Amino acid sequence: MLEEFDIPSALVDRSVRKMRIISPSNLTVDFGSKTLKPHEHIPMLRREVLDSFLRSRAISNGANLISALVTRLDVPSDDDDPYVVTYISGNTKHTLPVDVVVGADGANSRVARAIGAGEYSCAIAFQECIRHLGREMEAYEDLAEMYVGSDVSPDFYGWVFTTSRAPEAEEGGGAGGAGGGCGGVRDEVCGGGDILCGEVGEAIVRASEGGREMVGEEELKMGYLKEWDEMYGGMFRFMDGLQRVFYGSDWGREALVEMCGDEYVQRMTFESYLYKKMVRGSGWEDLRMGWNTLGSLVRARIIEGV
Repeated sequence: MLEEFDIPSALVDRSVRKMRIISPSNLTVDFGSKTLKPHEHIPMLRREVLDSFLRSRAISNGANLISALVTRLDVPSDDDDPYVVTYISGNTKHTLPVDVVVGADGANSRVARAIGAGEYSCAIAFQECIRHLGREMEAYEDLAEMYVGSDVSPDFYGWVFTTSRAPEAEEGGGAGGAGGGCGGVRDEVCGGGDILCGEVGEAIVRASEGGREMVGEEELKMGYLKEWDEMYGGMFRFMDGLQRVFYGSDWGREALVEMCGDEYVQRMTFESYLYKKMVRGSGWEDLRMGWNTLGSLVRARIIEGV
């Protein structure tokens, strides 16, 4: 993942190579220690460090950074007219006409509201940093724990992991816990010269021929959305199906944790997660996994009924 976006390894705060998943009934499964290859890990980066690096890199490549609050986006009625961004910077209101808008401004996106992208399901996530002494968290050096169950998070899970130093910590590091869940897809993510996706820079450059041509909806859909769907669409559809089956109840979560004890499930999960694409499995192993999944769901449902 670091190589894909050319992120220096020096920015990595912690490398997770082991996971521990705990079910609503406290069934505990160790995940990854036997299935990850020596060079594979999940890099953990602090958002403030990564964001600062990305901003600096954008500036060094010619971007004009404006620290501001966007308050309004006026969508043109004619294809030849520009979008107009209204923002406040230094207690002063400004307007900026632009050809293309990339709405990478989070779940409560002002851009999404302005272009009528529709509603989508979301969950609120929160994080807490706890100060600790290093020796108290040695076991978490390369370990992350995942708690599933409505007692921890009504929307599925909570994490416990370490960072090298919480911002407010005076000594030692920070242990972070986050509870949250999954979002949905909006009705429209592209219309005219606007798009609700973050990593579209290369597609815009290609479609505009380096800034010499106007970019429209068709160019963005063919240049980015089609390519994105071919690369990642299958994986996200699979994850959506997984969410529907296992995330909606504690008995479904119980079955998921039981399944995670299988090394084949672990290997397929990590390879799909690390490389963001569906991994071709073994026909026999897939059949066995499907049968075991059904058994786990049945057992978990029976246990909940008892």
